[in-house]
Amino acid sequence: MYMRRLVEFAEQHANDLPPVGYARKSYQWFVVITHDDRFEFIQAERGEQRVIPNRSRQSGVSPILLTDKAEYVFQLPKNPANANRAVERHLAYLKLLKECCEATRNEVVQKIVRILESKSWQLPDGMKPDDFILFRTEAGDFPHEDNKVKKFWEDFLLKNSSKEENDSVCFICGRNAPAVKRHTIEFSLGKERTKLISANKSAYFSYGLENSEIAPTCFECEQKYGQALSYLLRKYANKKQHGGPHMMEIGNVTYVYWARQNDPETTSMFTFLSDPDPVAVRRILSSPFKRAENHGSLDRICILALSANKARMVVRDYAEPPVWKVKNQIRQFFDAQQIVGAPKPASIYLLAACMYRDGRKEMQKEDVQDWMNWALYGKRLSERIVAKIVRRIQARGGMTWIHAAAIRSWLISQNKEEWTVDLDHARITPAYLCGRLFAVLEAVQYEAVRGNETIASRFYAAASSTPRTIFGLLMRNSKWHLSKIGKENKGYEVRYQQRIQLITGQLKEFPAVLDLQGQAEFALGYYHERQDIYKKKEDMPADSANVSHLNKTVVEGEK
Repeated sequence: MYMRRLVEFAEQHANDLPPVGYARKSYQWFVVITHDDRFEFIQAERGEQRVIPNRSRQSGVSPILLTDKAEYVFQLPKNPANANRAVERHLAYLKLLKECCEATRNEVVQKIVRILESKSWQLPDGMKPDDFILFRTEAGDFPHEDNKVKKFWEDFLLKNSSKEENDSVCFICGRNAPAVKRHTIEFSLGKERTKLISANKSAYFSYGLENSEIAPTCFECEQKYGQALSYLLRKYANKKQHGGPHMMEIGNVTYVYWARQNDPETTSMFTFLSDPDPVAVRRILSSPFKRAENHGSLDRICILALSANKARMVVRDYAEPPVWKVKNQIRQFFDAQQIVGAPKPASIYLLAACMYRDGRKEMQKEDVQDWMNWALYGKRLSERIVAKIVRRIQARGGMTWIHAAAIRSWLISQNKEEWTVDLDHARITPAYLCGRLFAVLEAVQYEAVRGNETIASRFYAAASSTPRTIFGLLMRNSKWHLSKIGKENKGYEVRYQQRIQLITGQLKEFPAVLDLQGQAEFALGYYHERQDIYKKKEDMPADSANVSHLNKTVVEGEK
């Protein structure tokens, strides 16, 4: 299905895509053809790109029309000991130009052939065998942009990409046509160059078919889907911007998206998932839900999840949800992660990375996919997600706002139950109350001792998983801590005692064991209570520097 959609996209955006057999590529040298049949060499600016002829080549001799490496164009060998290979490639390049001359009668191409055959040129210093060459006239015209040249190159590639006797039914368009033996267009995913359809080992062969014939594709469809996907994978020219107009990279997974009805507003919402703009997110959250208007739209958006594996492109997921549903789910995604103390909306990357000590090295593709499935389709986040978050909080002995945002998102995704942004006095589940109580006991201990560590660094793991084994000890110690606080500030002692009594009065007994759901509730209760304590404590006549120090010690913000 997604291959057909890519071909449709190519047909709808024909004016935006390169011609068949062309691609936007960089080059290193201009070769200007002068009126007196000479070559003048001009070095191109670093990173300069144009739409030029292109083809994929794995091995052997495969020249590219009117642009190629200096080894092909000027017989410049990579290794003097292997000069014969450069000769062979140069002769193949000349042969291709002569065929173009016969088919197009283009005077500029004829002049290039004459100069190359005369060997009357001298290469400039600094030209390397792998440098790409591009021909240009003195008037600034490029011969490869001539319509007859474009048609010749298309026909040449078609003739060399498939055999007439290999007619088969194209799996994309359904027409009977010669199947492309090898798909020519490569795609950049991260640091890898990949192909979507290829088979070069016996394990990939099917019914005796090799290479790209395992999925029979006609030349026209191969070019259309390749050009479309290359266009959609383009990144922003400004490297400070994440992703591109139709793509975003999160970890090792690349998401490509496009609206079938060309809706720029919808596709722009996807950028918020990788790089959320606080103002735009607030606008999304405050926008009203209009049921009749949204459900009446039948427009759909195509979403393709890709990753790379040893020069092959892996299609991890594909969906065509309605536009209105995606918009509403993105709104719910940002609404579910709202939490007191959060400095900004969280991106997919931050939510997935908070499960690890070093998200850049440890993050798995499945984590990104789980969060994207929640953000785009409303699918429940798996227990694997919350298990990793809980283990990370236990290992560090404390949590940040991003952990709380991830926990709240997970809880809401399970059964769409409402969870408040800040402290919820009406929620009296044992796990939530235990988390709140632990936060109060931690604050009491810190106020009494004022050390660099709190009870969270030593006892959070036990308190959040087996509360009954540890809370007895913590409650006994709190009496000594409260007594010490009372000697310095009686008001603080009374307020902390009131908090403890309020929570324990609602808690009938400490649970023996908390499951993953309970540990998530414990974490959220702990975070809510801490934020409430120190929000109110800042209004009290106390040493606010100590408050700031405790927040920095245990509840670290994002650096």
